[in-house]
Amino acid sequence: MSATVSIVIFGALFLLLYFIFRIPSGELRLDRQFTNTIKGIAMLLILYHHSGIYHHDIFWYFFFSGWGFCGVSLFFFISGFGLSASYDHNPLGYMQYFKRRLFVLWPTIIICMLLRGVIAPLYEKQIYLESDPLTLLGLHEWYIVAIAVWYILFILITKLSKSRGDVIFFISIISIILWSFLDVLFHENEMAFLWMRFPFSFAMGVIFAKYSDKIIRYVNSRIVLITILTIISIAVSIHLYEQKNLVYPMMDLVFPVLGVCMVLWIYKIGINSKFILYIGKNSLPLYLLQVPIIKYGYLIKTWRHDIVGLIASWALVFLLAQFVVYGRSVIDYLINLIKKRTSSHELS
Repeated sequence: MSATVSIVIFGALFLLLYFIFRIPSGELRLDRQFTNTIKGIAMLLILYHHSGIYHHDIFWYFFFSGWGFCGVSLFFFISGFGLSASYDHNPLGYMQYFKRRLFVLWPTIIICMLLRGVIAPLYEKQIYLESDPLTLLGLHEWYIVAIAVWYILFILITKLSKSRGDVIFFISIISIILWSFLDVLFHENEMAFLWMRFPFSFAMGVIFAKYSDKIIRYVNSRIVLITILTIISIAVSIHLYEQKNLVYPMMDLVFPVLGVCMVLWIYKIGINSKFILYIGKNSLPLYLLQVPIIKYGYLIKTWRHDIVGLIASWALVFLLAQFVVYGRSVIDYLINLIKKRTSSHELS
């Protein structure tokens, strides 16, 4: 199958899924639907990005896939927004906060890491078979470590700050310090290279949470101009790609703005989709499972230039992610059952 036919089939299949599950967007509210829409966009960018960069010799027609990593900026952005908005609504103590973060993230992470070991025979390389605790907890994944660091910094800064302004100021200062530190290590350390792409988006999410209503109104009133300016900024960044230690942070600052614009356009036109919301809701298992399947999986290598391998790989990622969702629901059910029995026993 030719490259042209392949990309047409791929695009048509995506649009079909999108519009089959299309739903009225309604009025924009900063709720789960808003965050899942951004995360859905981010996850699609990551899937596209990894499909392109890991198999650039095959899918050469995945234009600009090398910049799809900016989807991760949206994840950090929405994490900063979600944590800040949640804390403002329901301030938690240190232990409650860490307990909630652990319960929300790590059961899913552990199931994904175990599943990656089970499906290892599908890989071109035998990877992720280590059974050490760090691997099981996902702490060999740079993104999990980075988000965990930001979670810790967030609660420390929030608890030690006396006002909303203090939180914004110190989060922003730490972002700048982090960027400066990474800039020094950028060319010598692989982890610094990965982290350099996302030093500011978490802080932008915190700021957005504090002034979201005003920001949304402002962006909405000038959405055409802001969308054009962000696209121009991204185009300039791509043109200056060799200066990565400066370009990556620039993209990190600009892309959350474009993400908000994209969601506003979706709501304006009324073309939101359950497909996007599903991807956003399950973005963590999708993120953790897609790398081994897309990068090392046999399916793409088997079909080479044919789009069948790519579609089959994406379908397998979604299937495995759904398995994780079911596994997580079973764990949640058992935990709730234990809690109920424990509380009833204490009452008796």
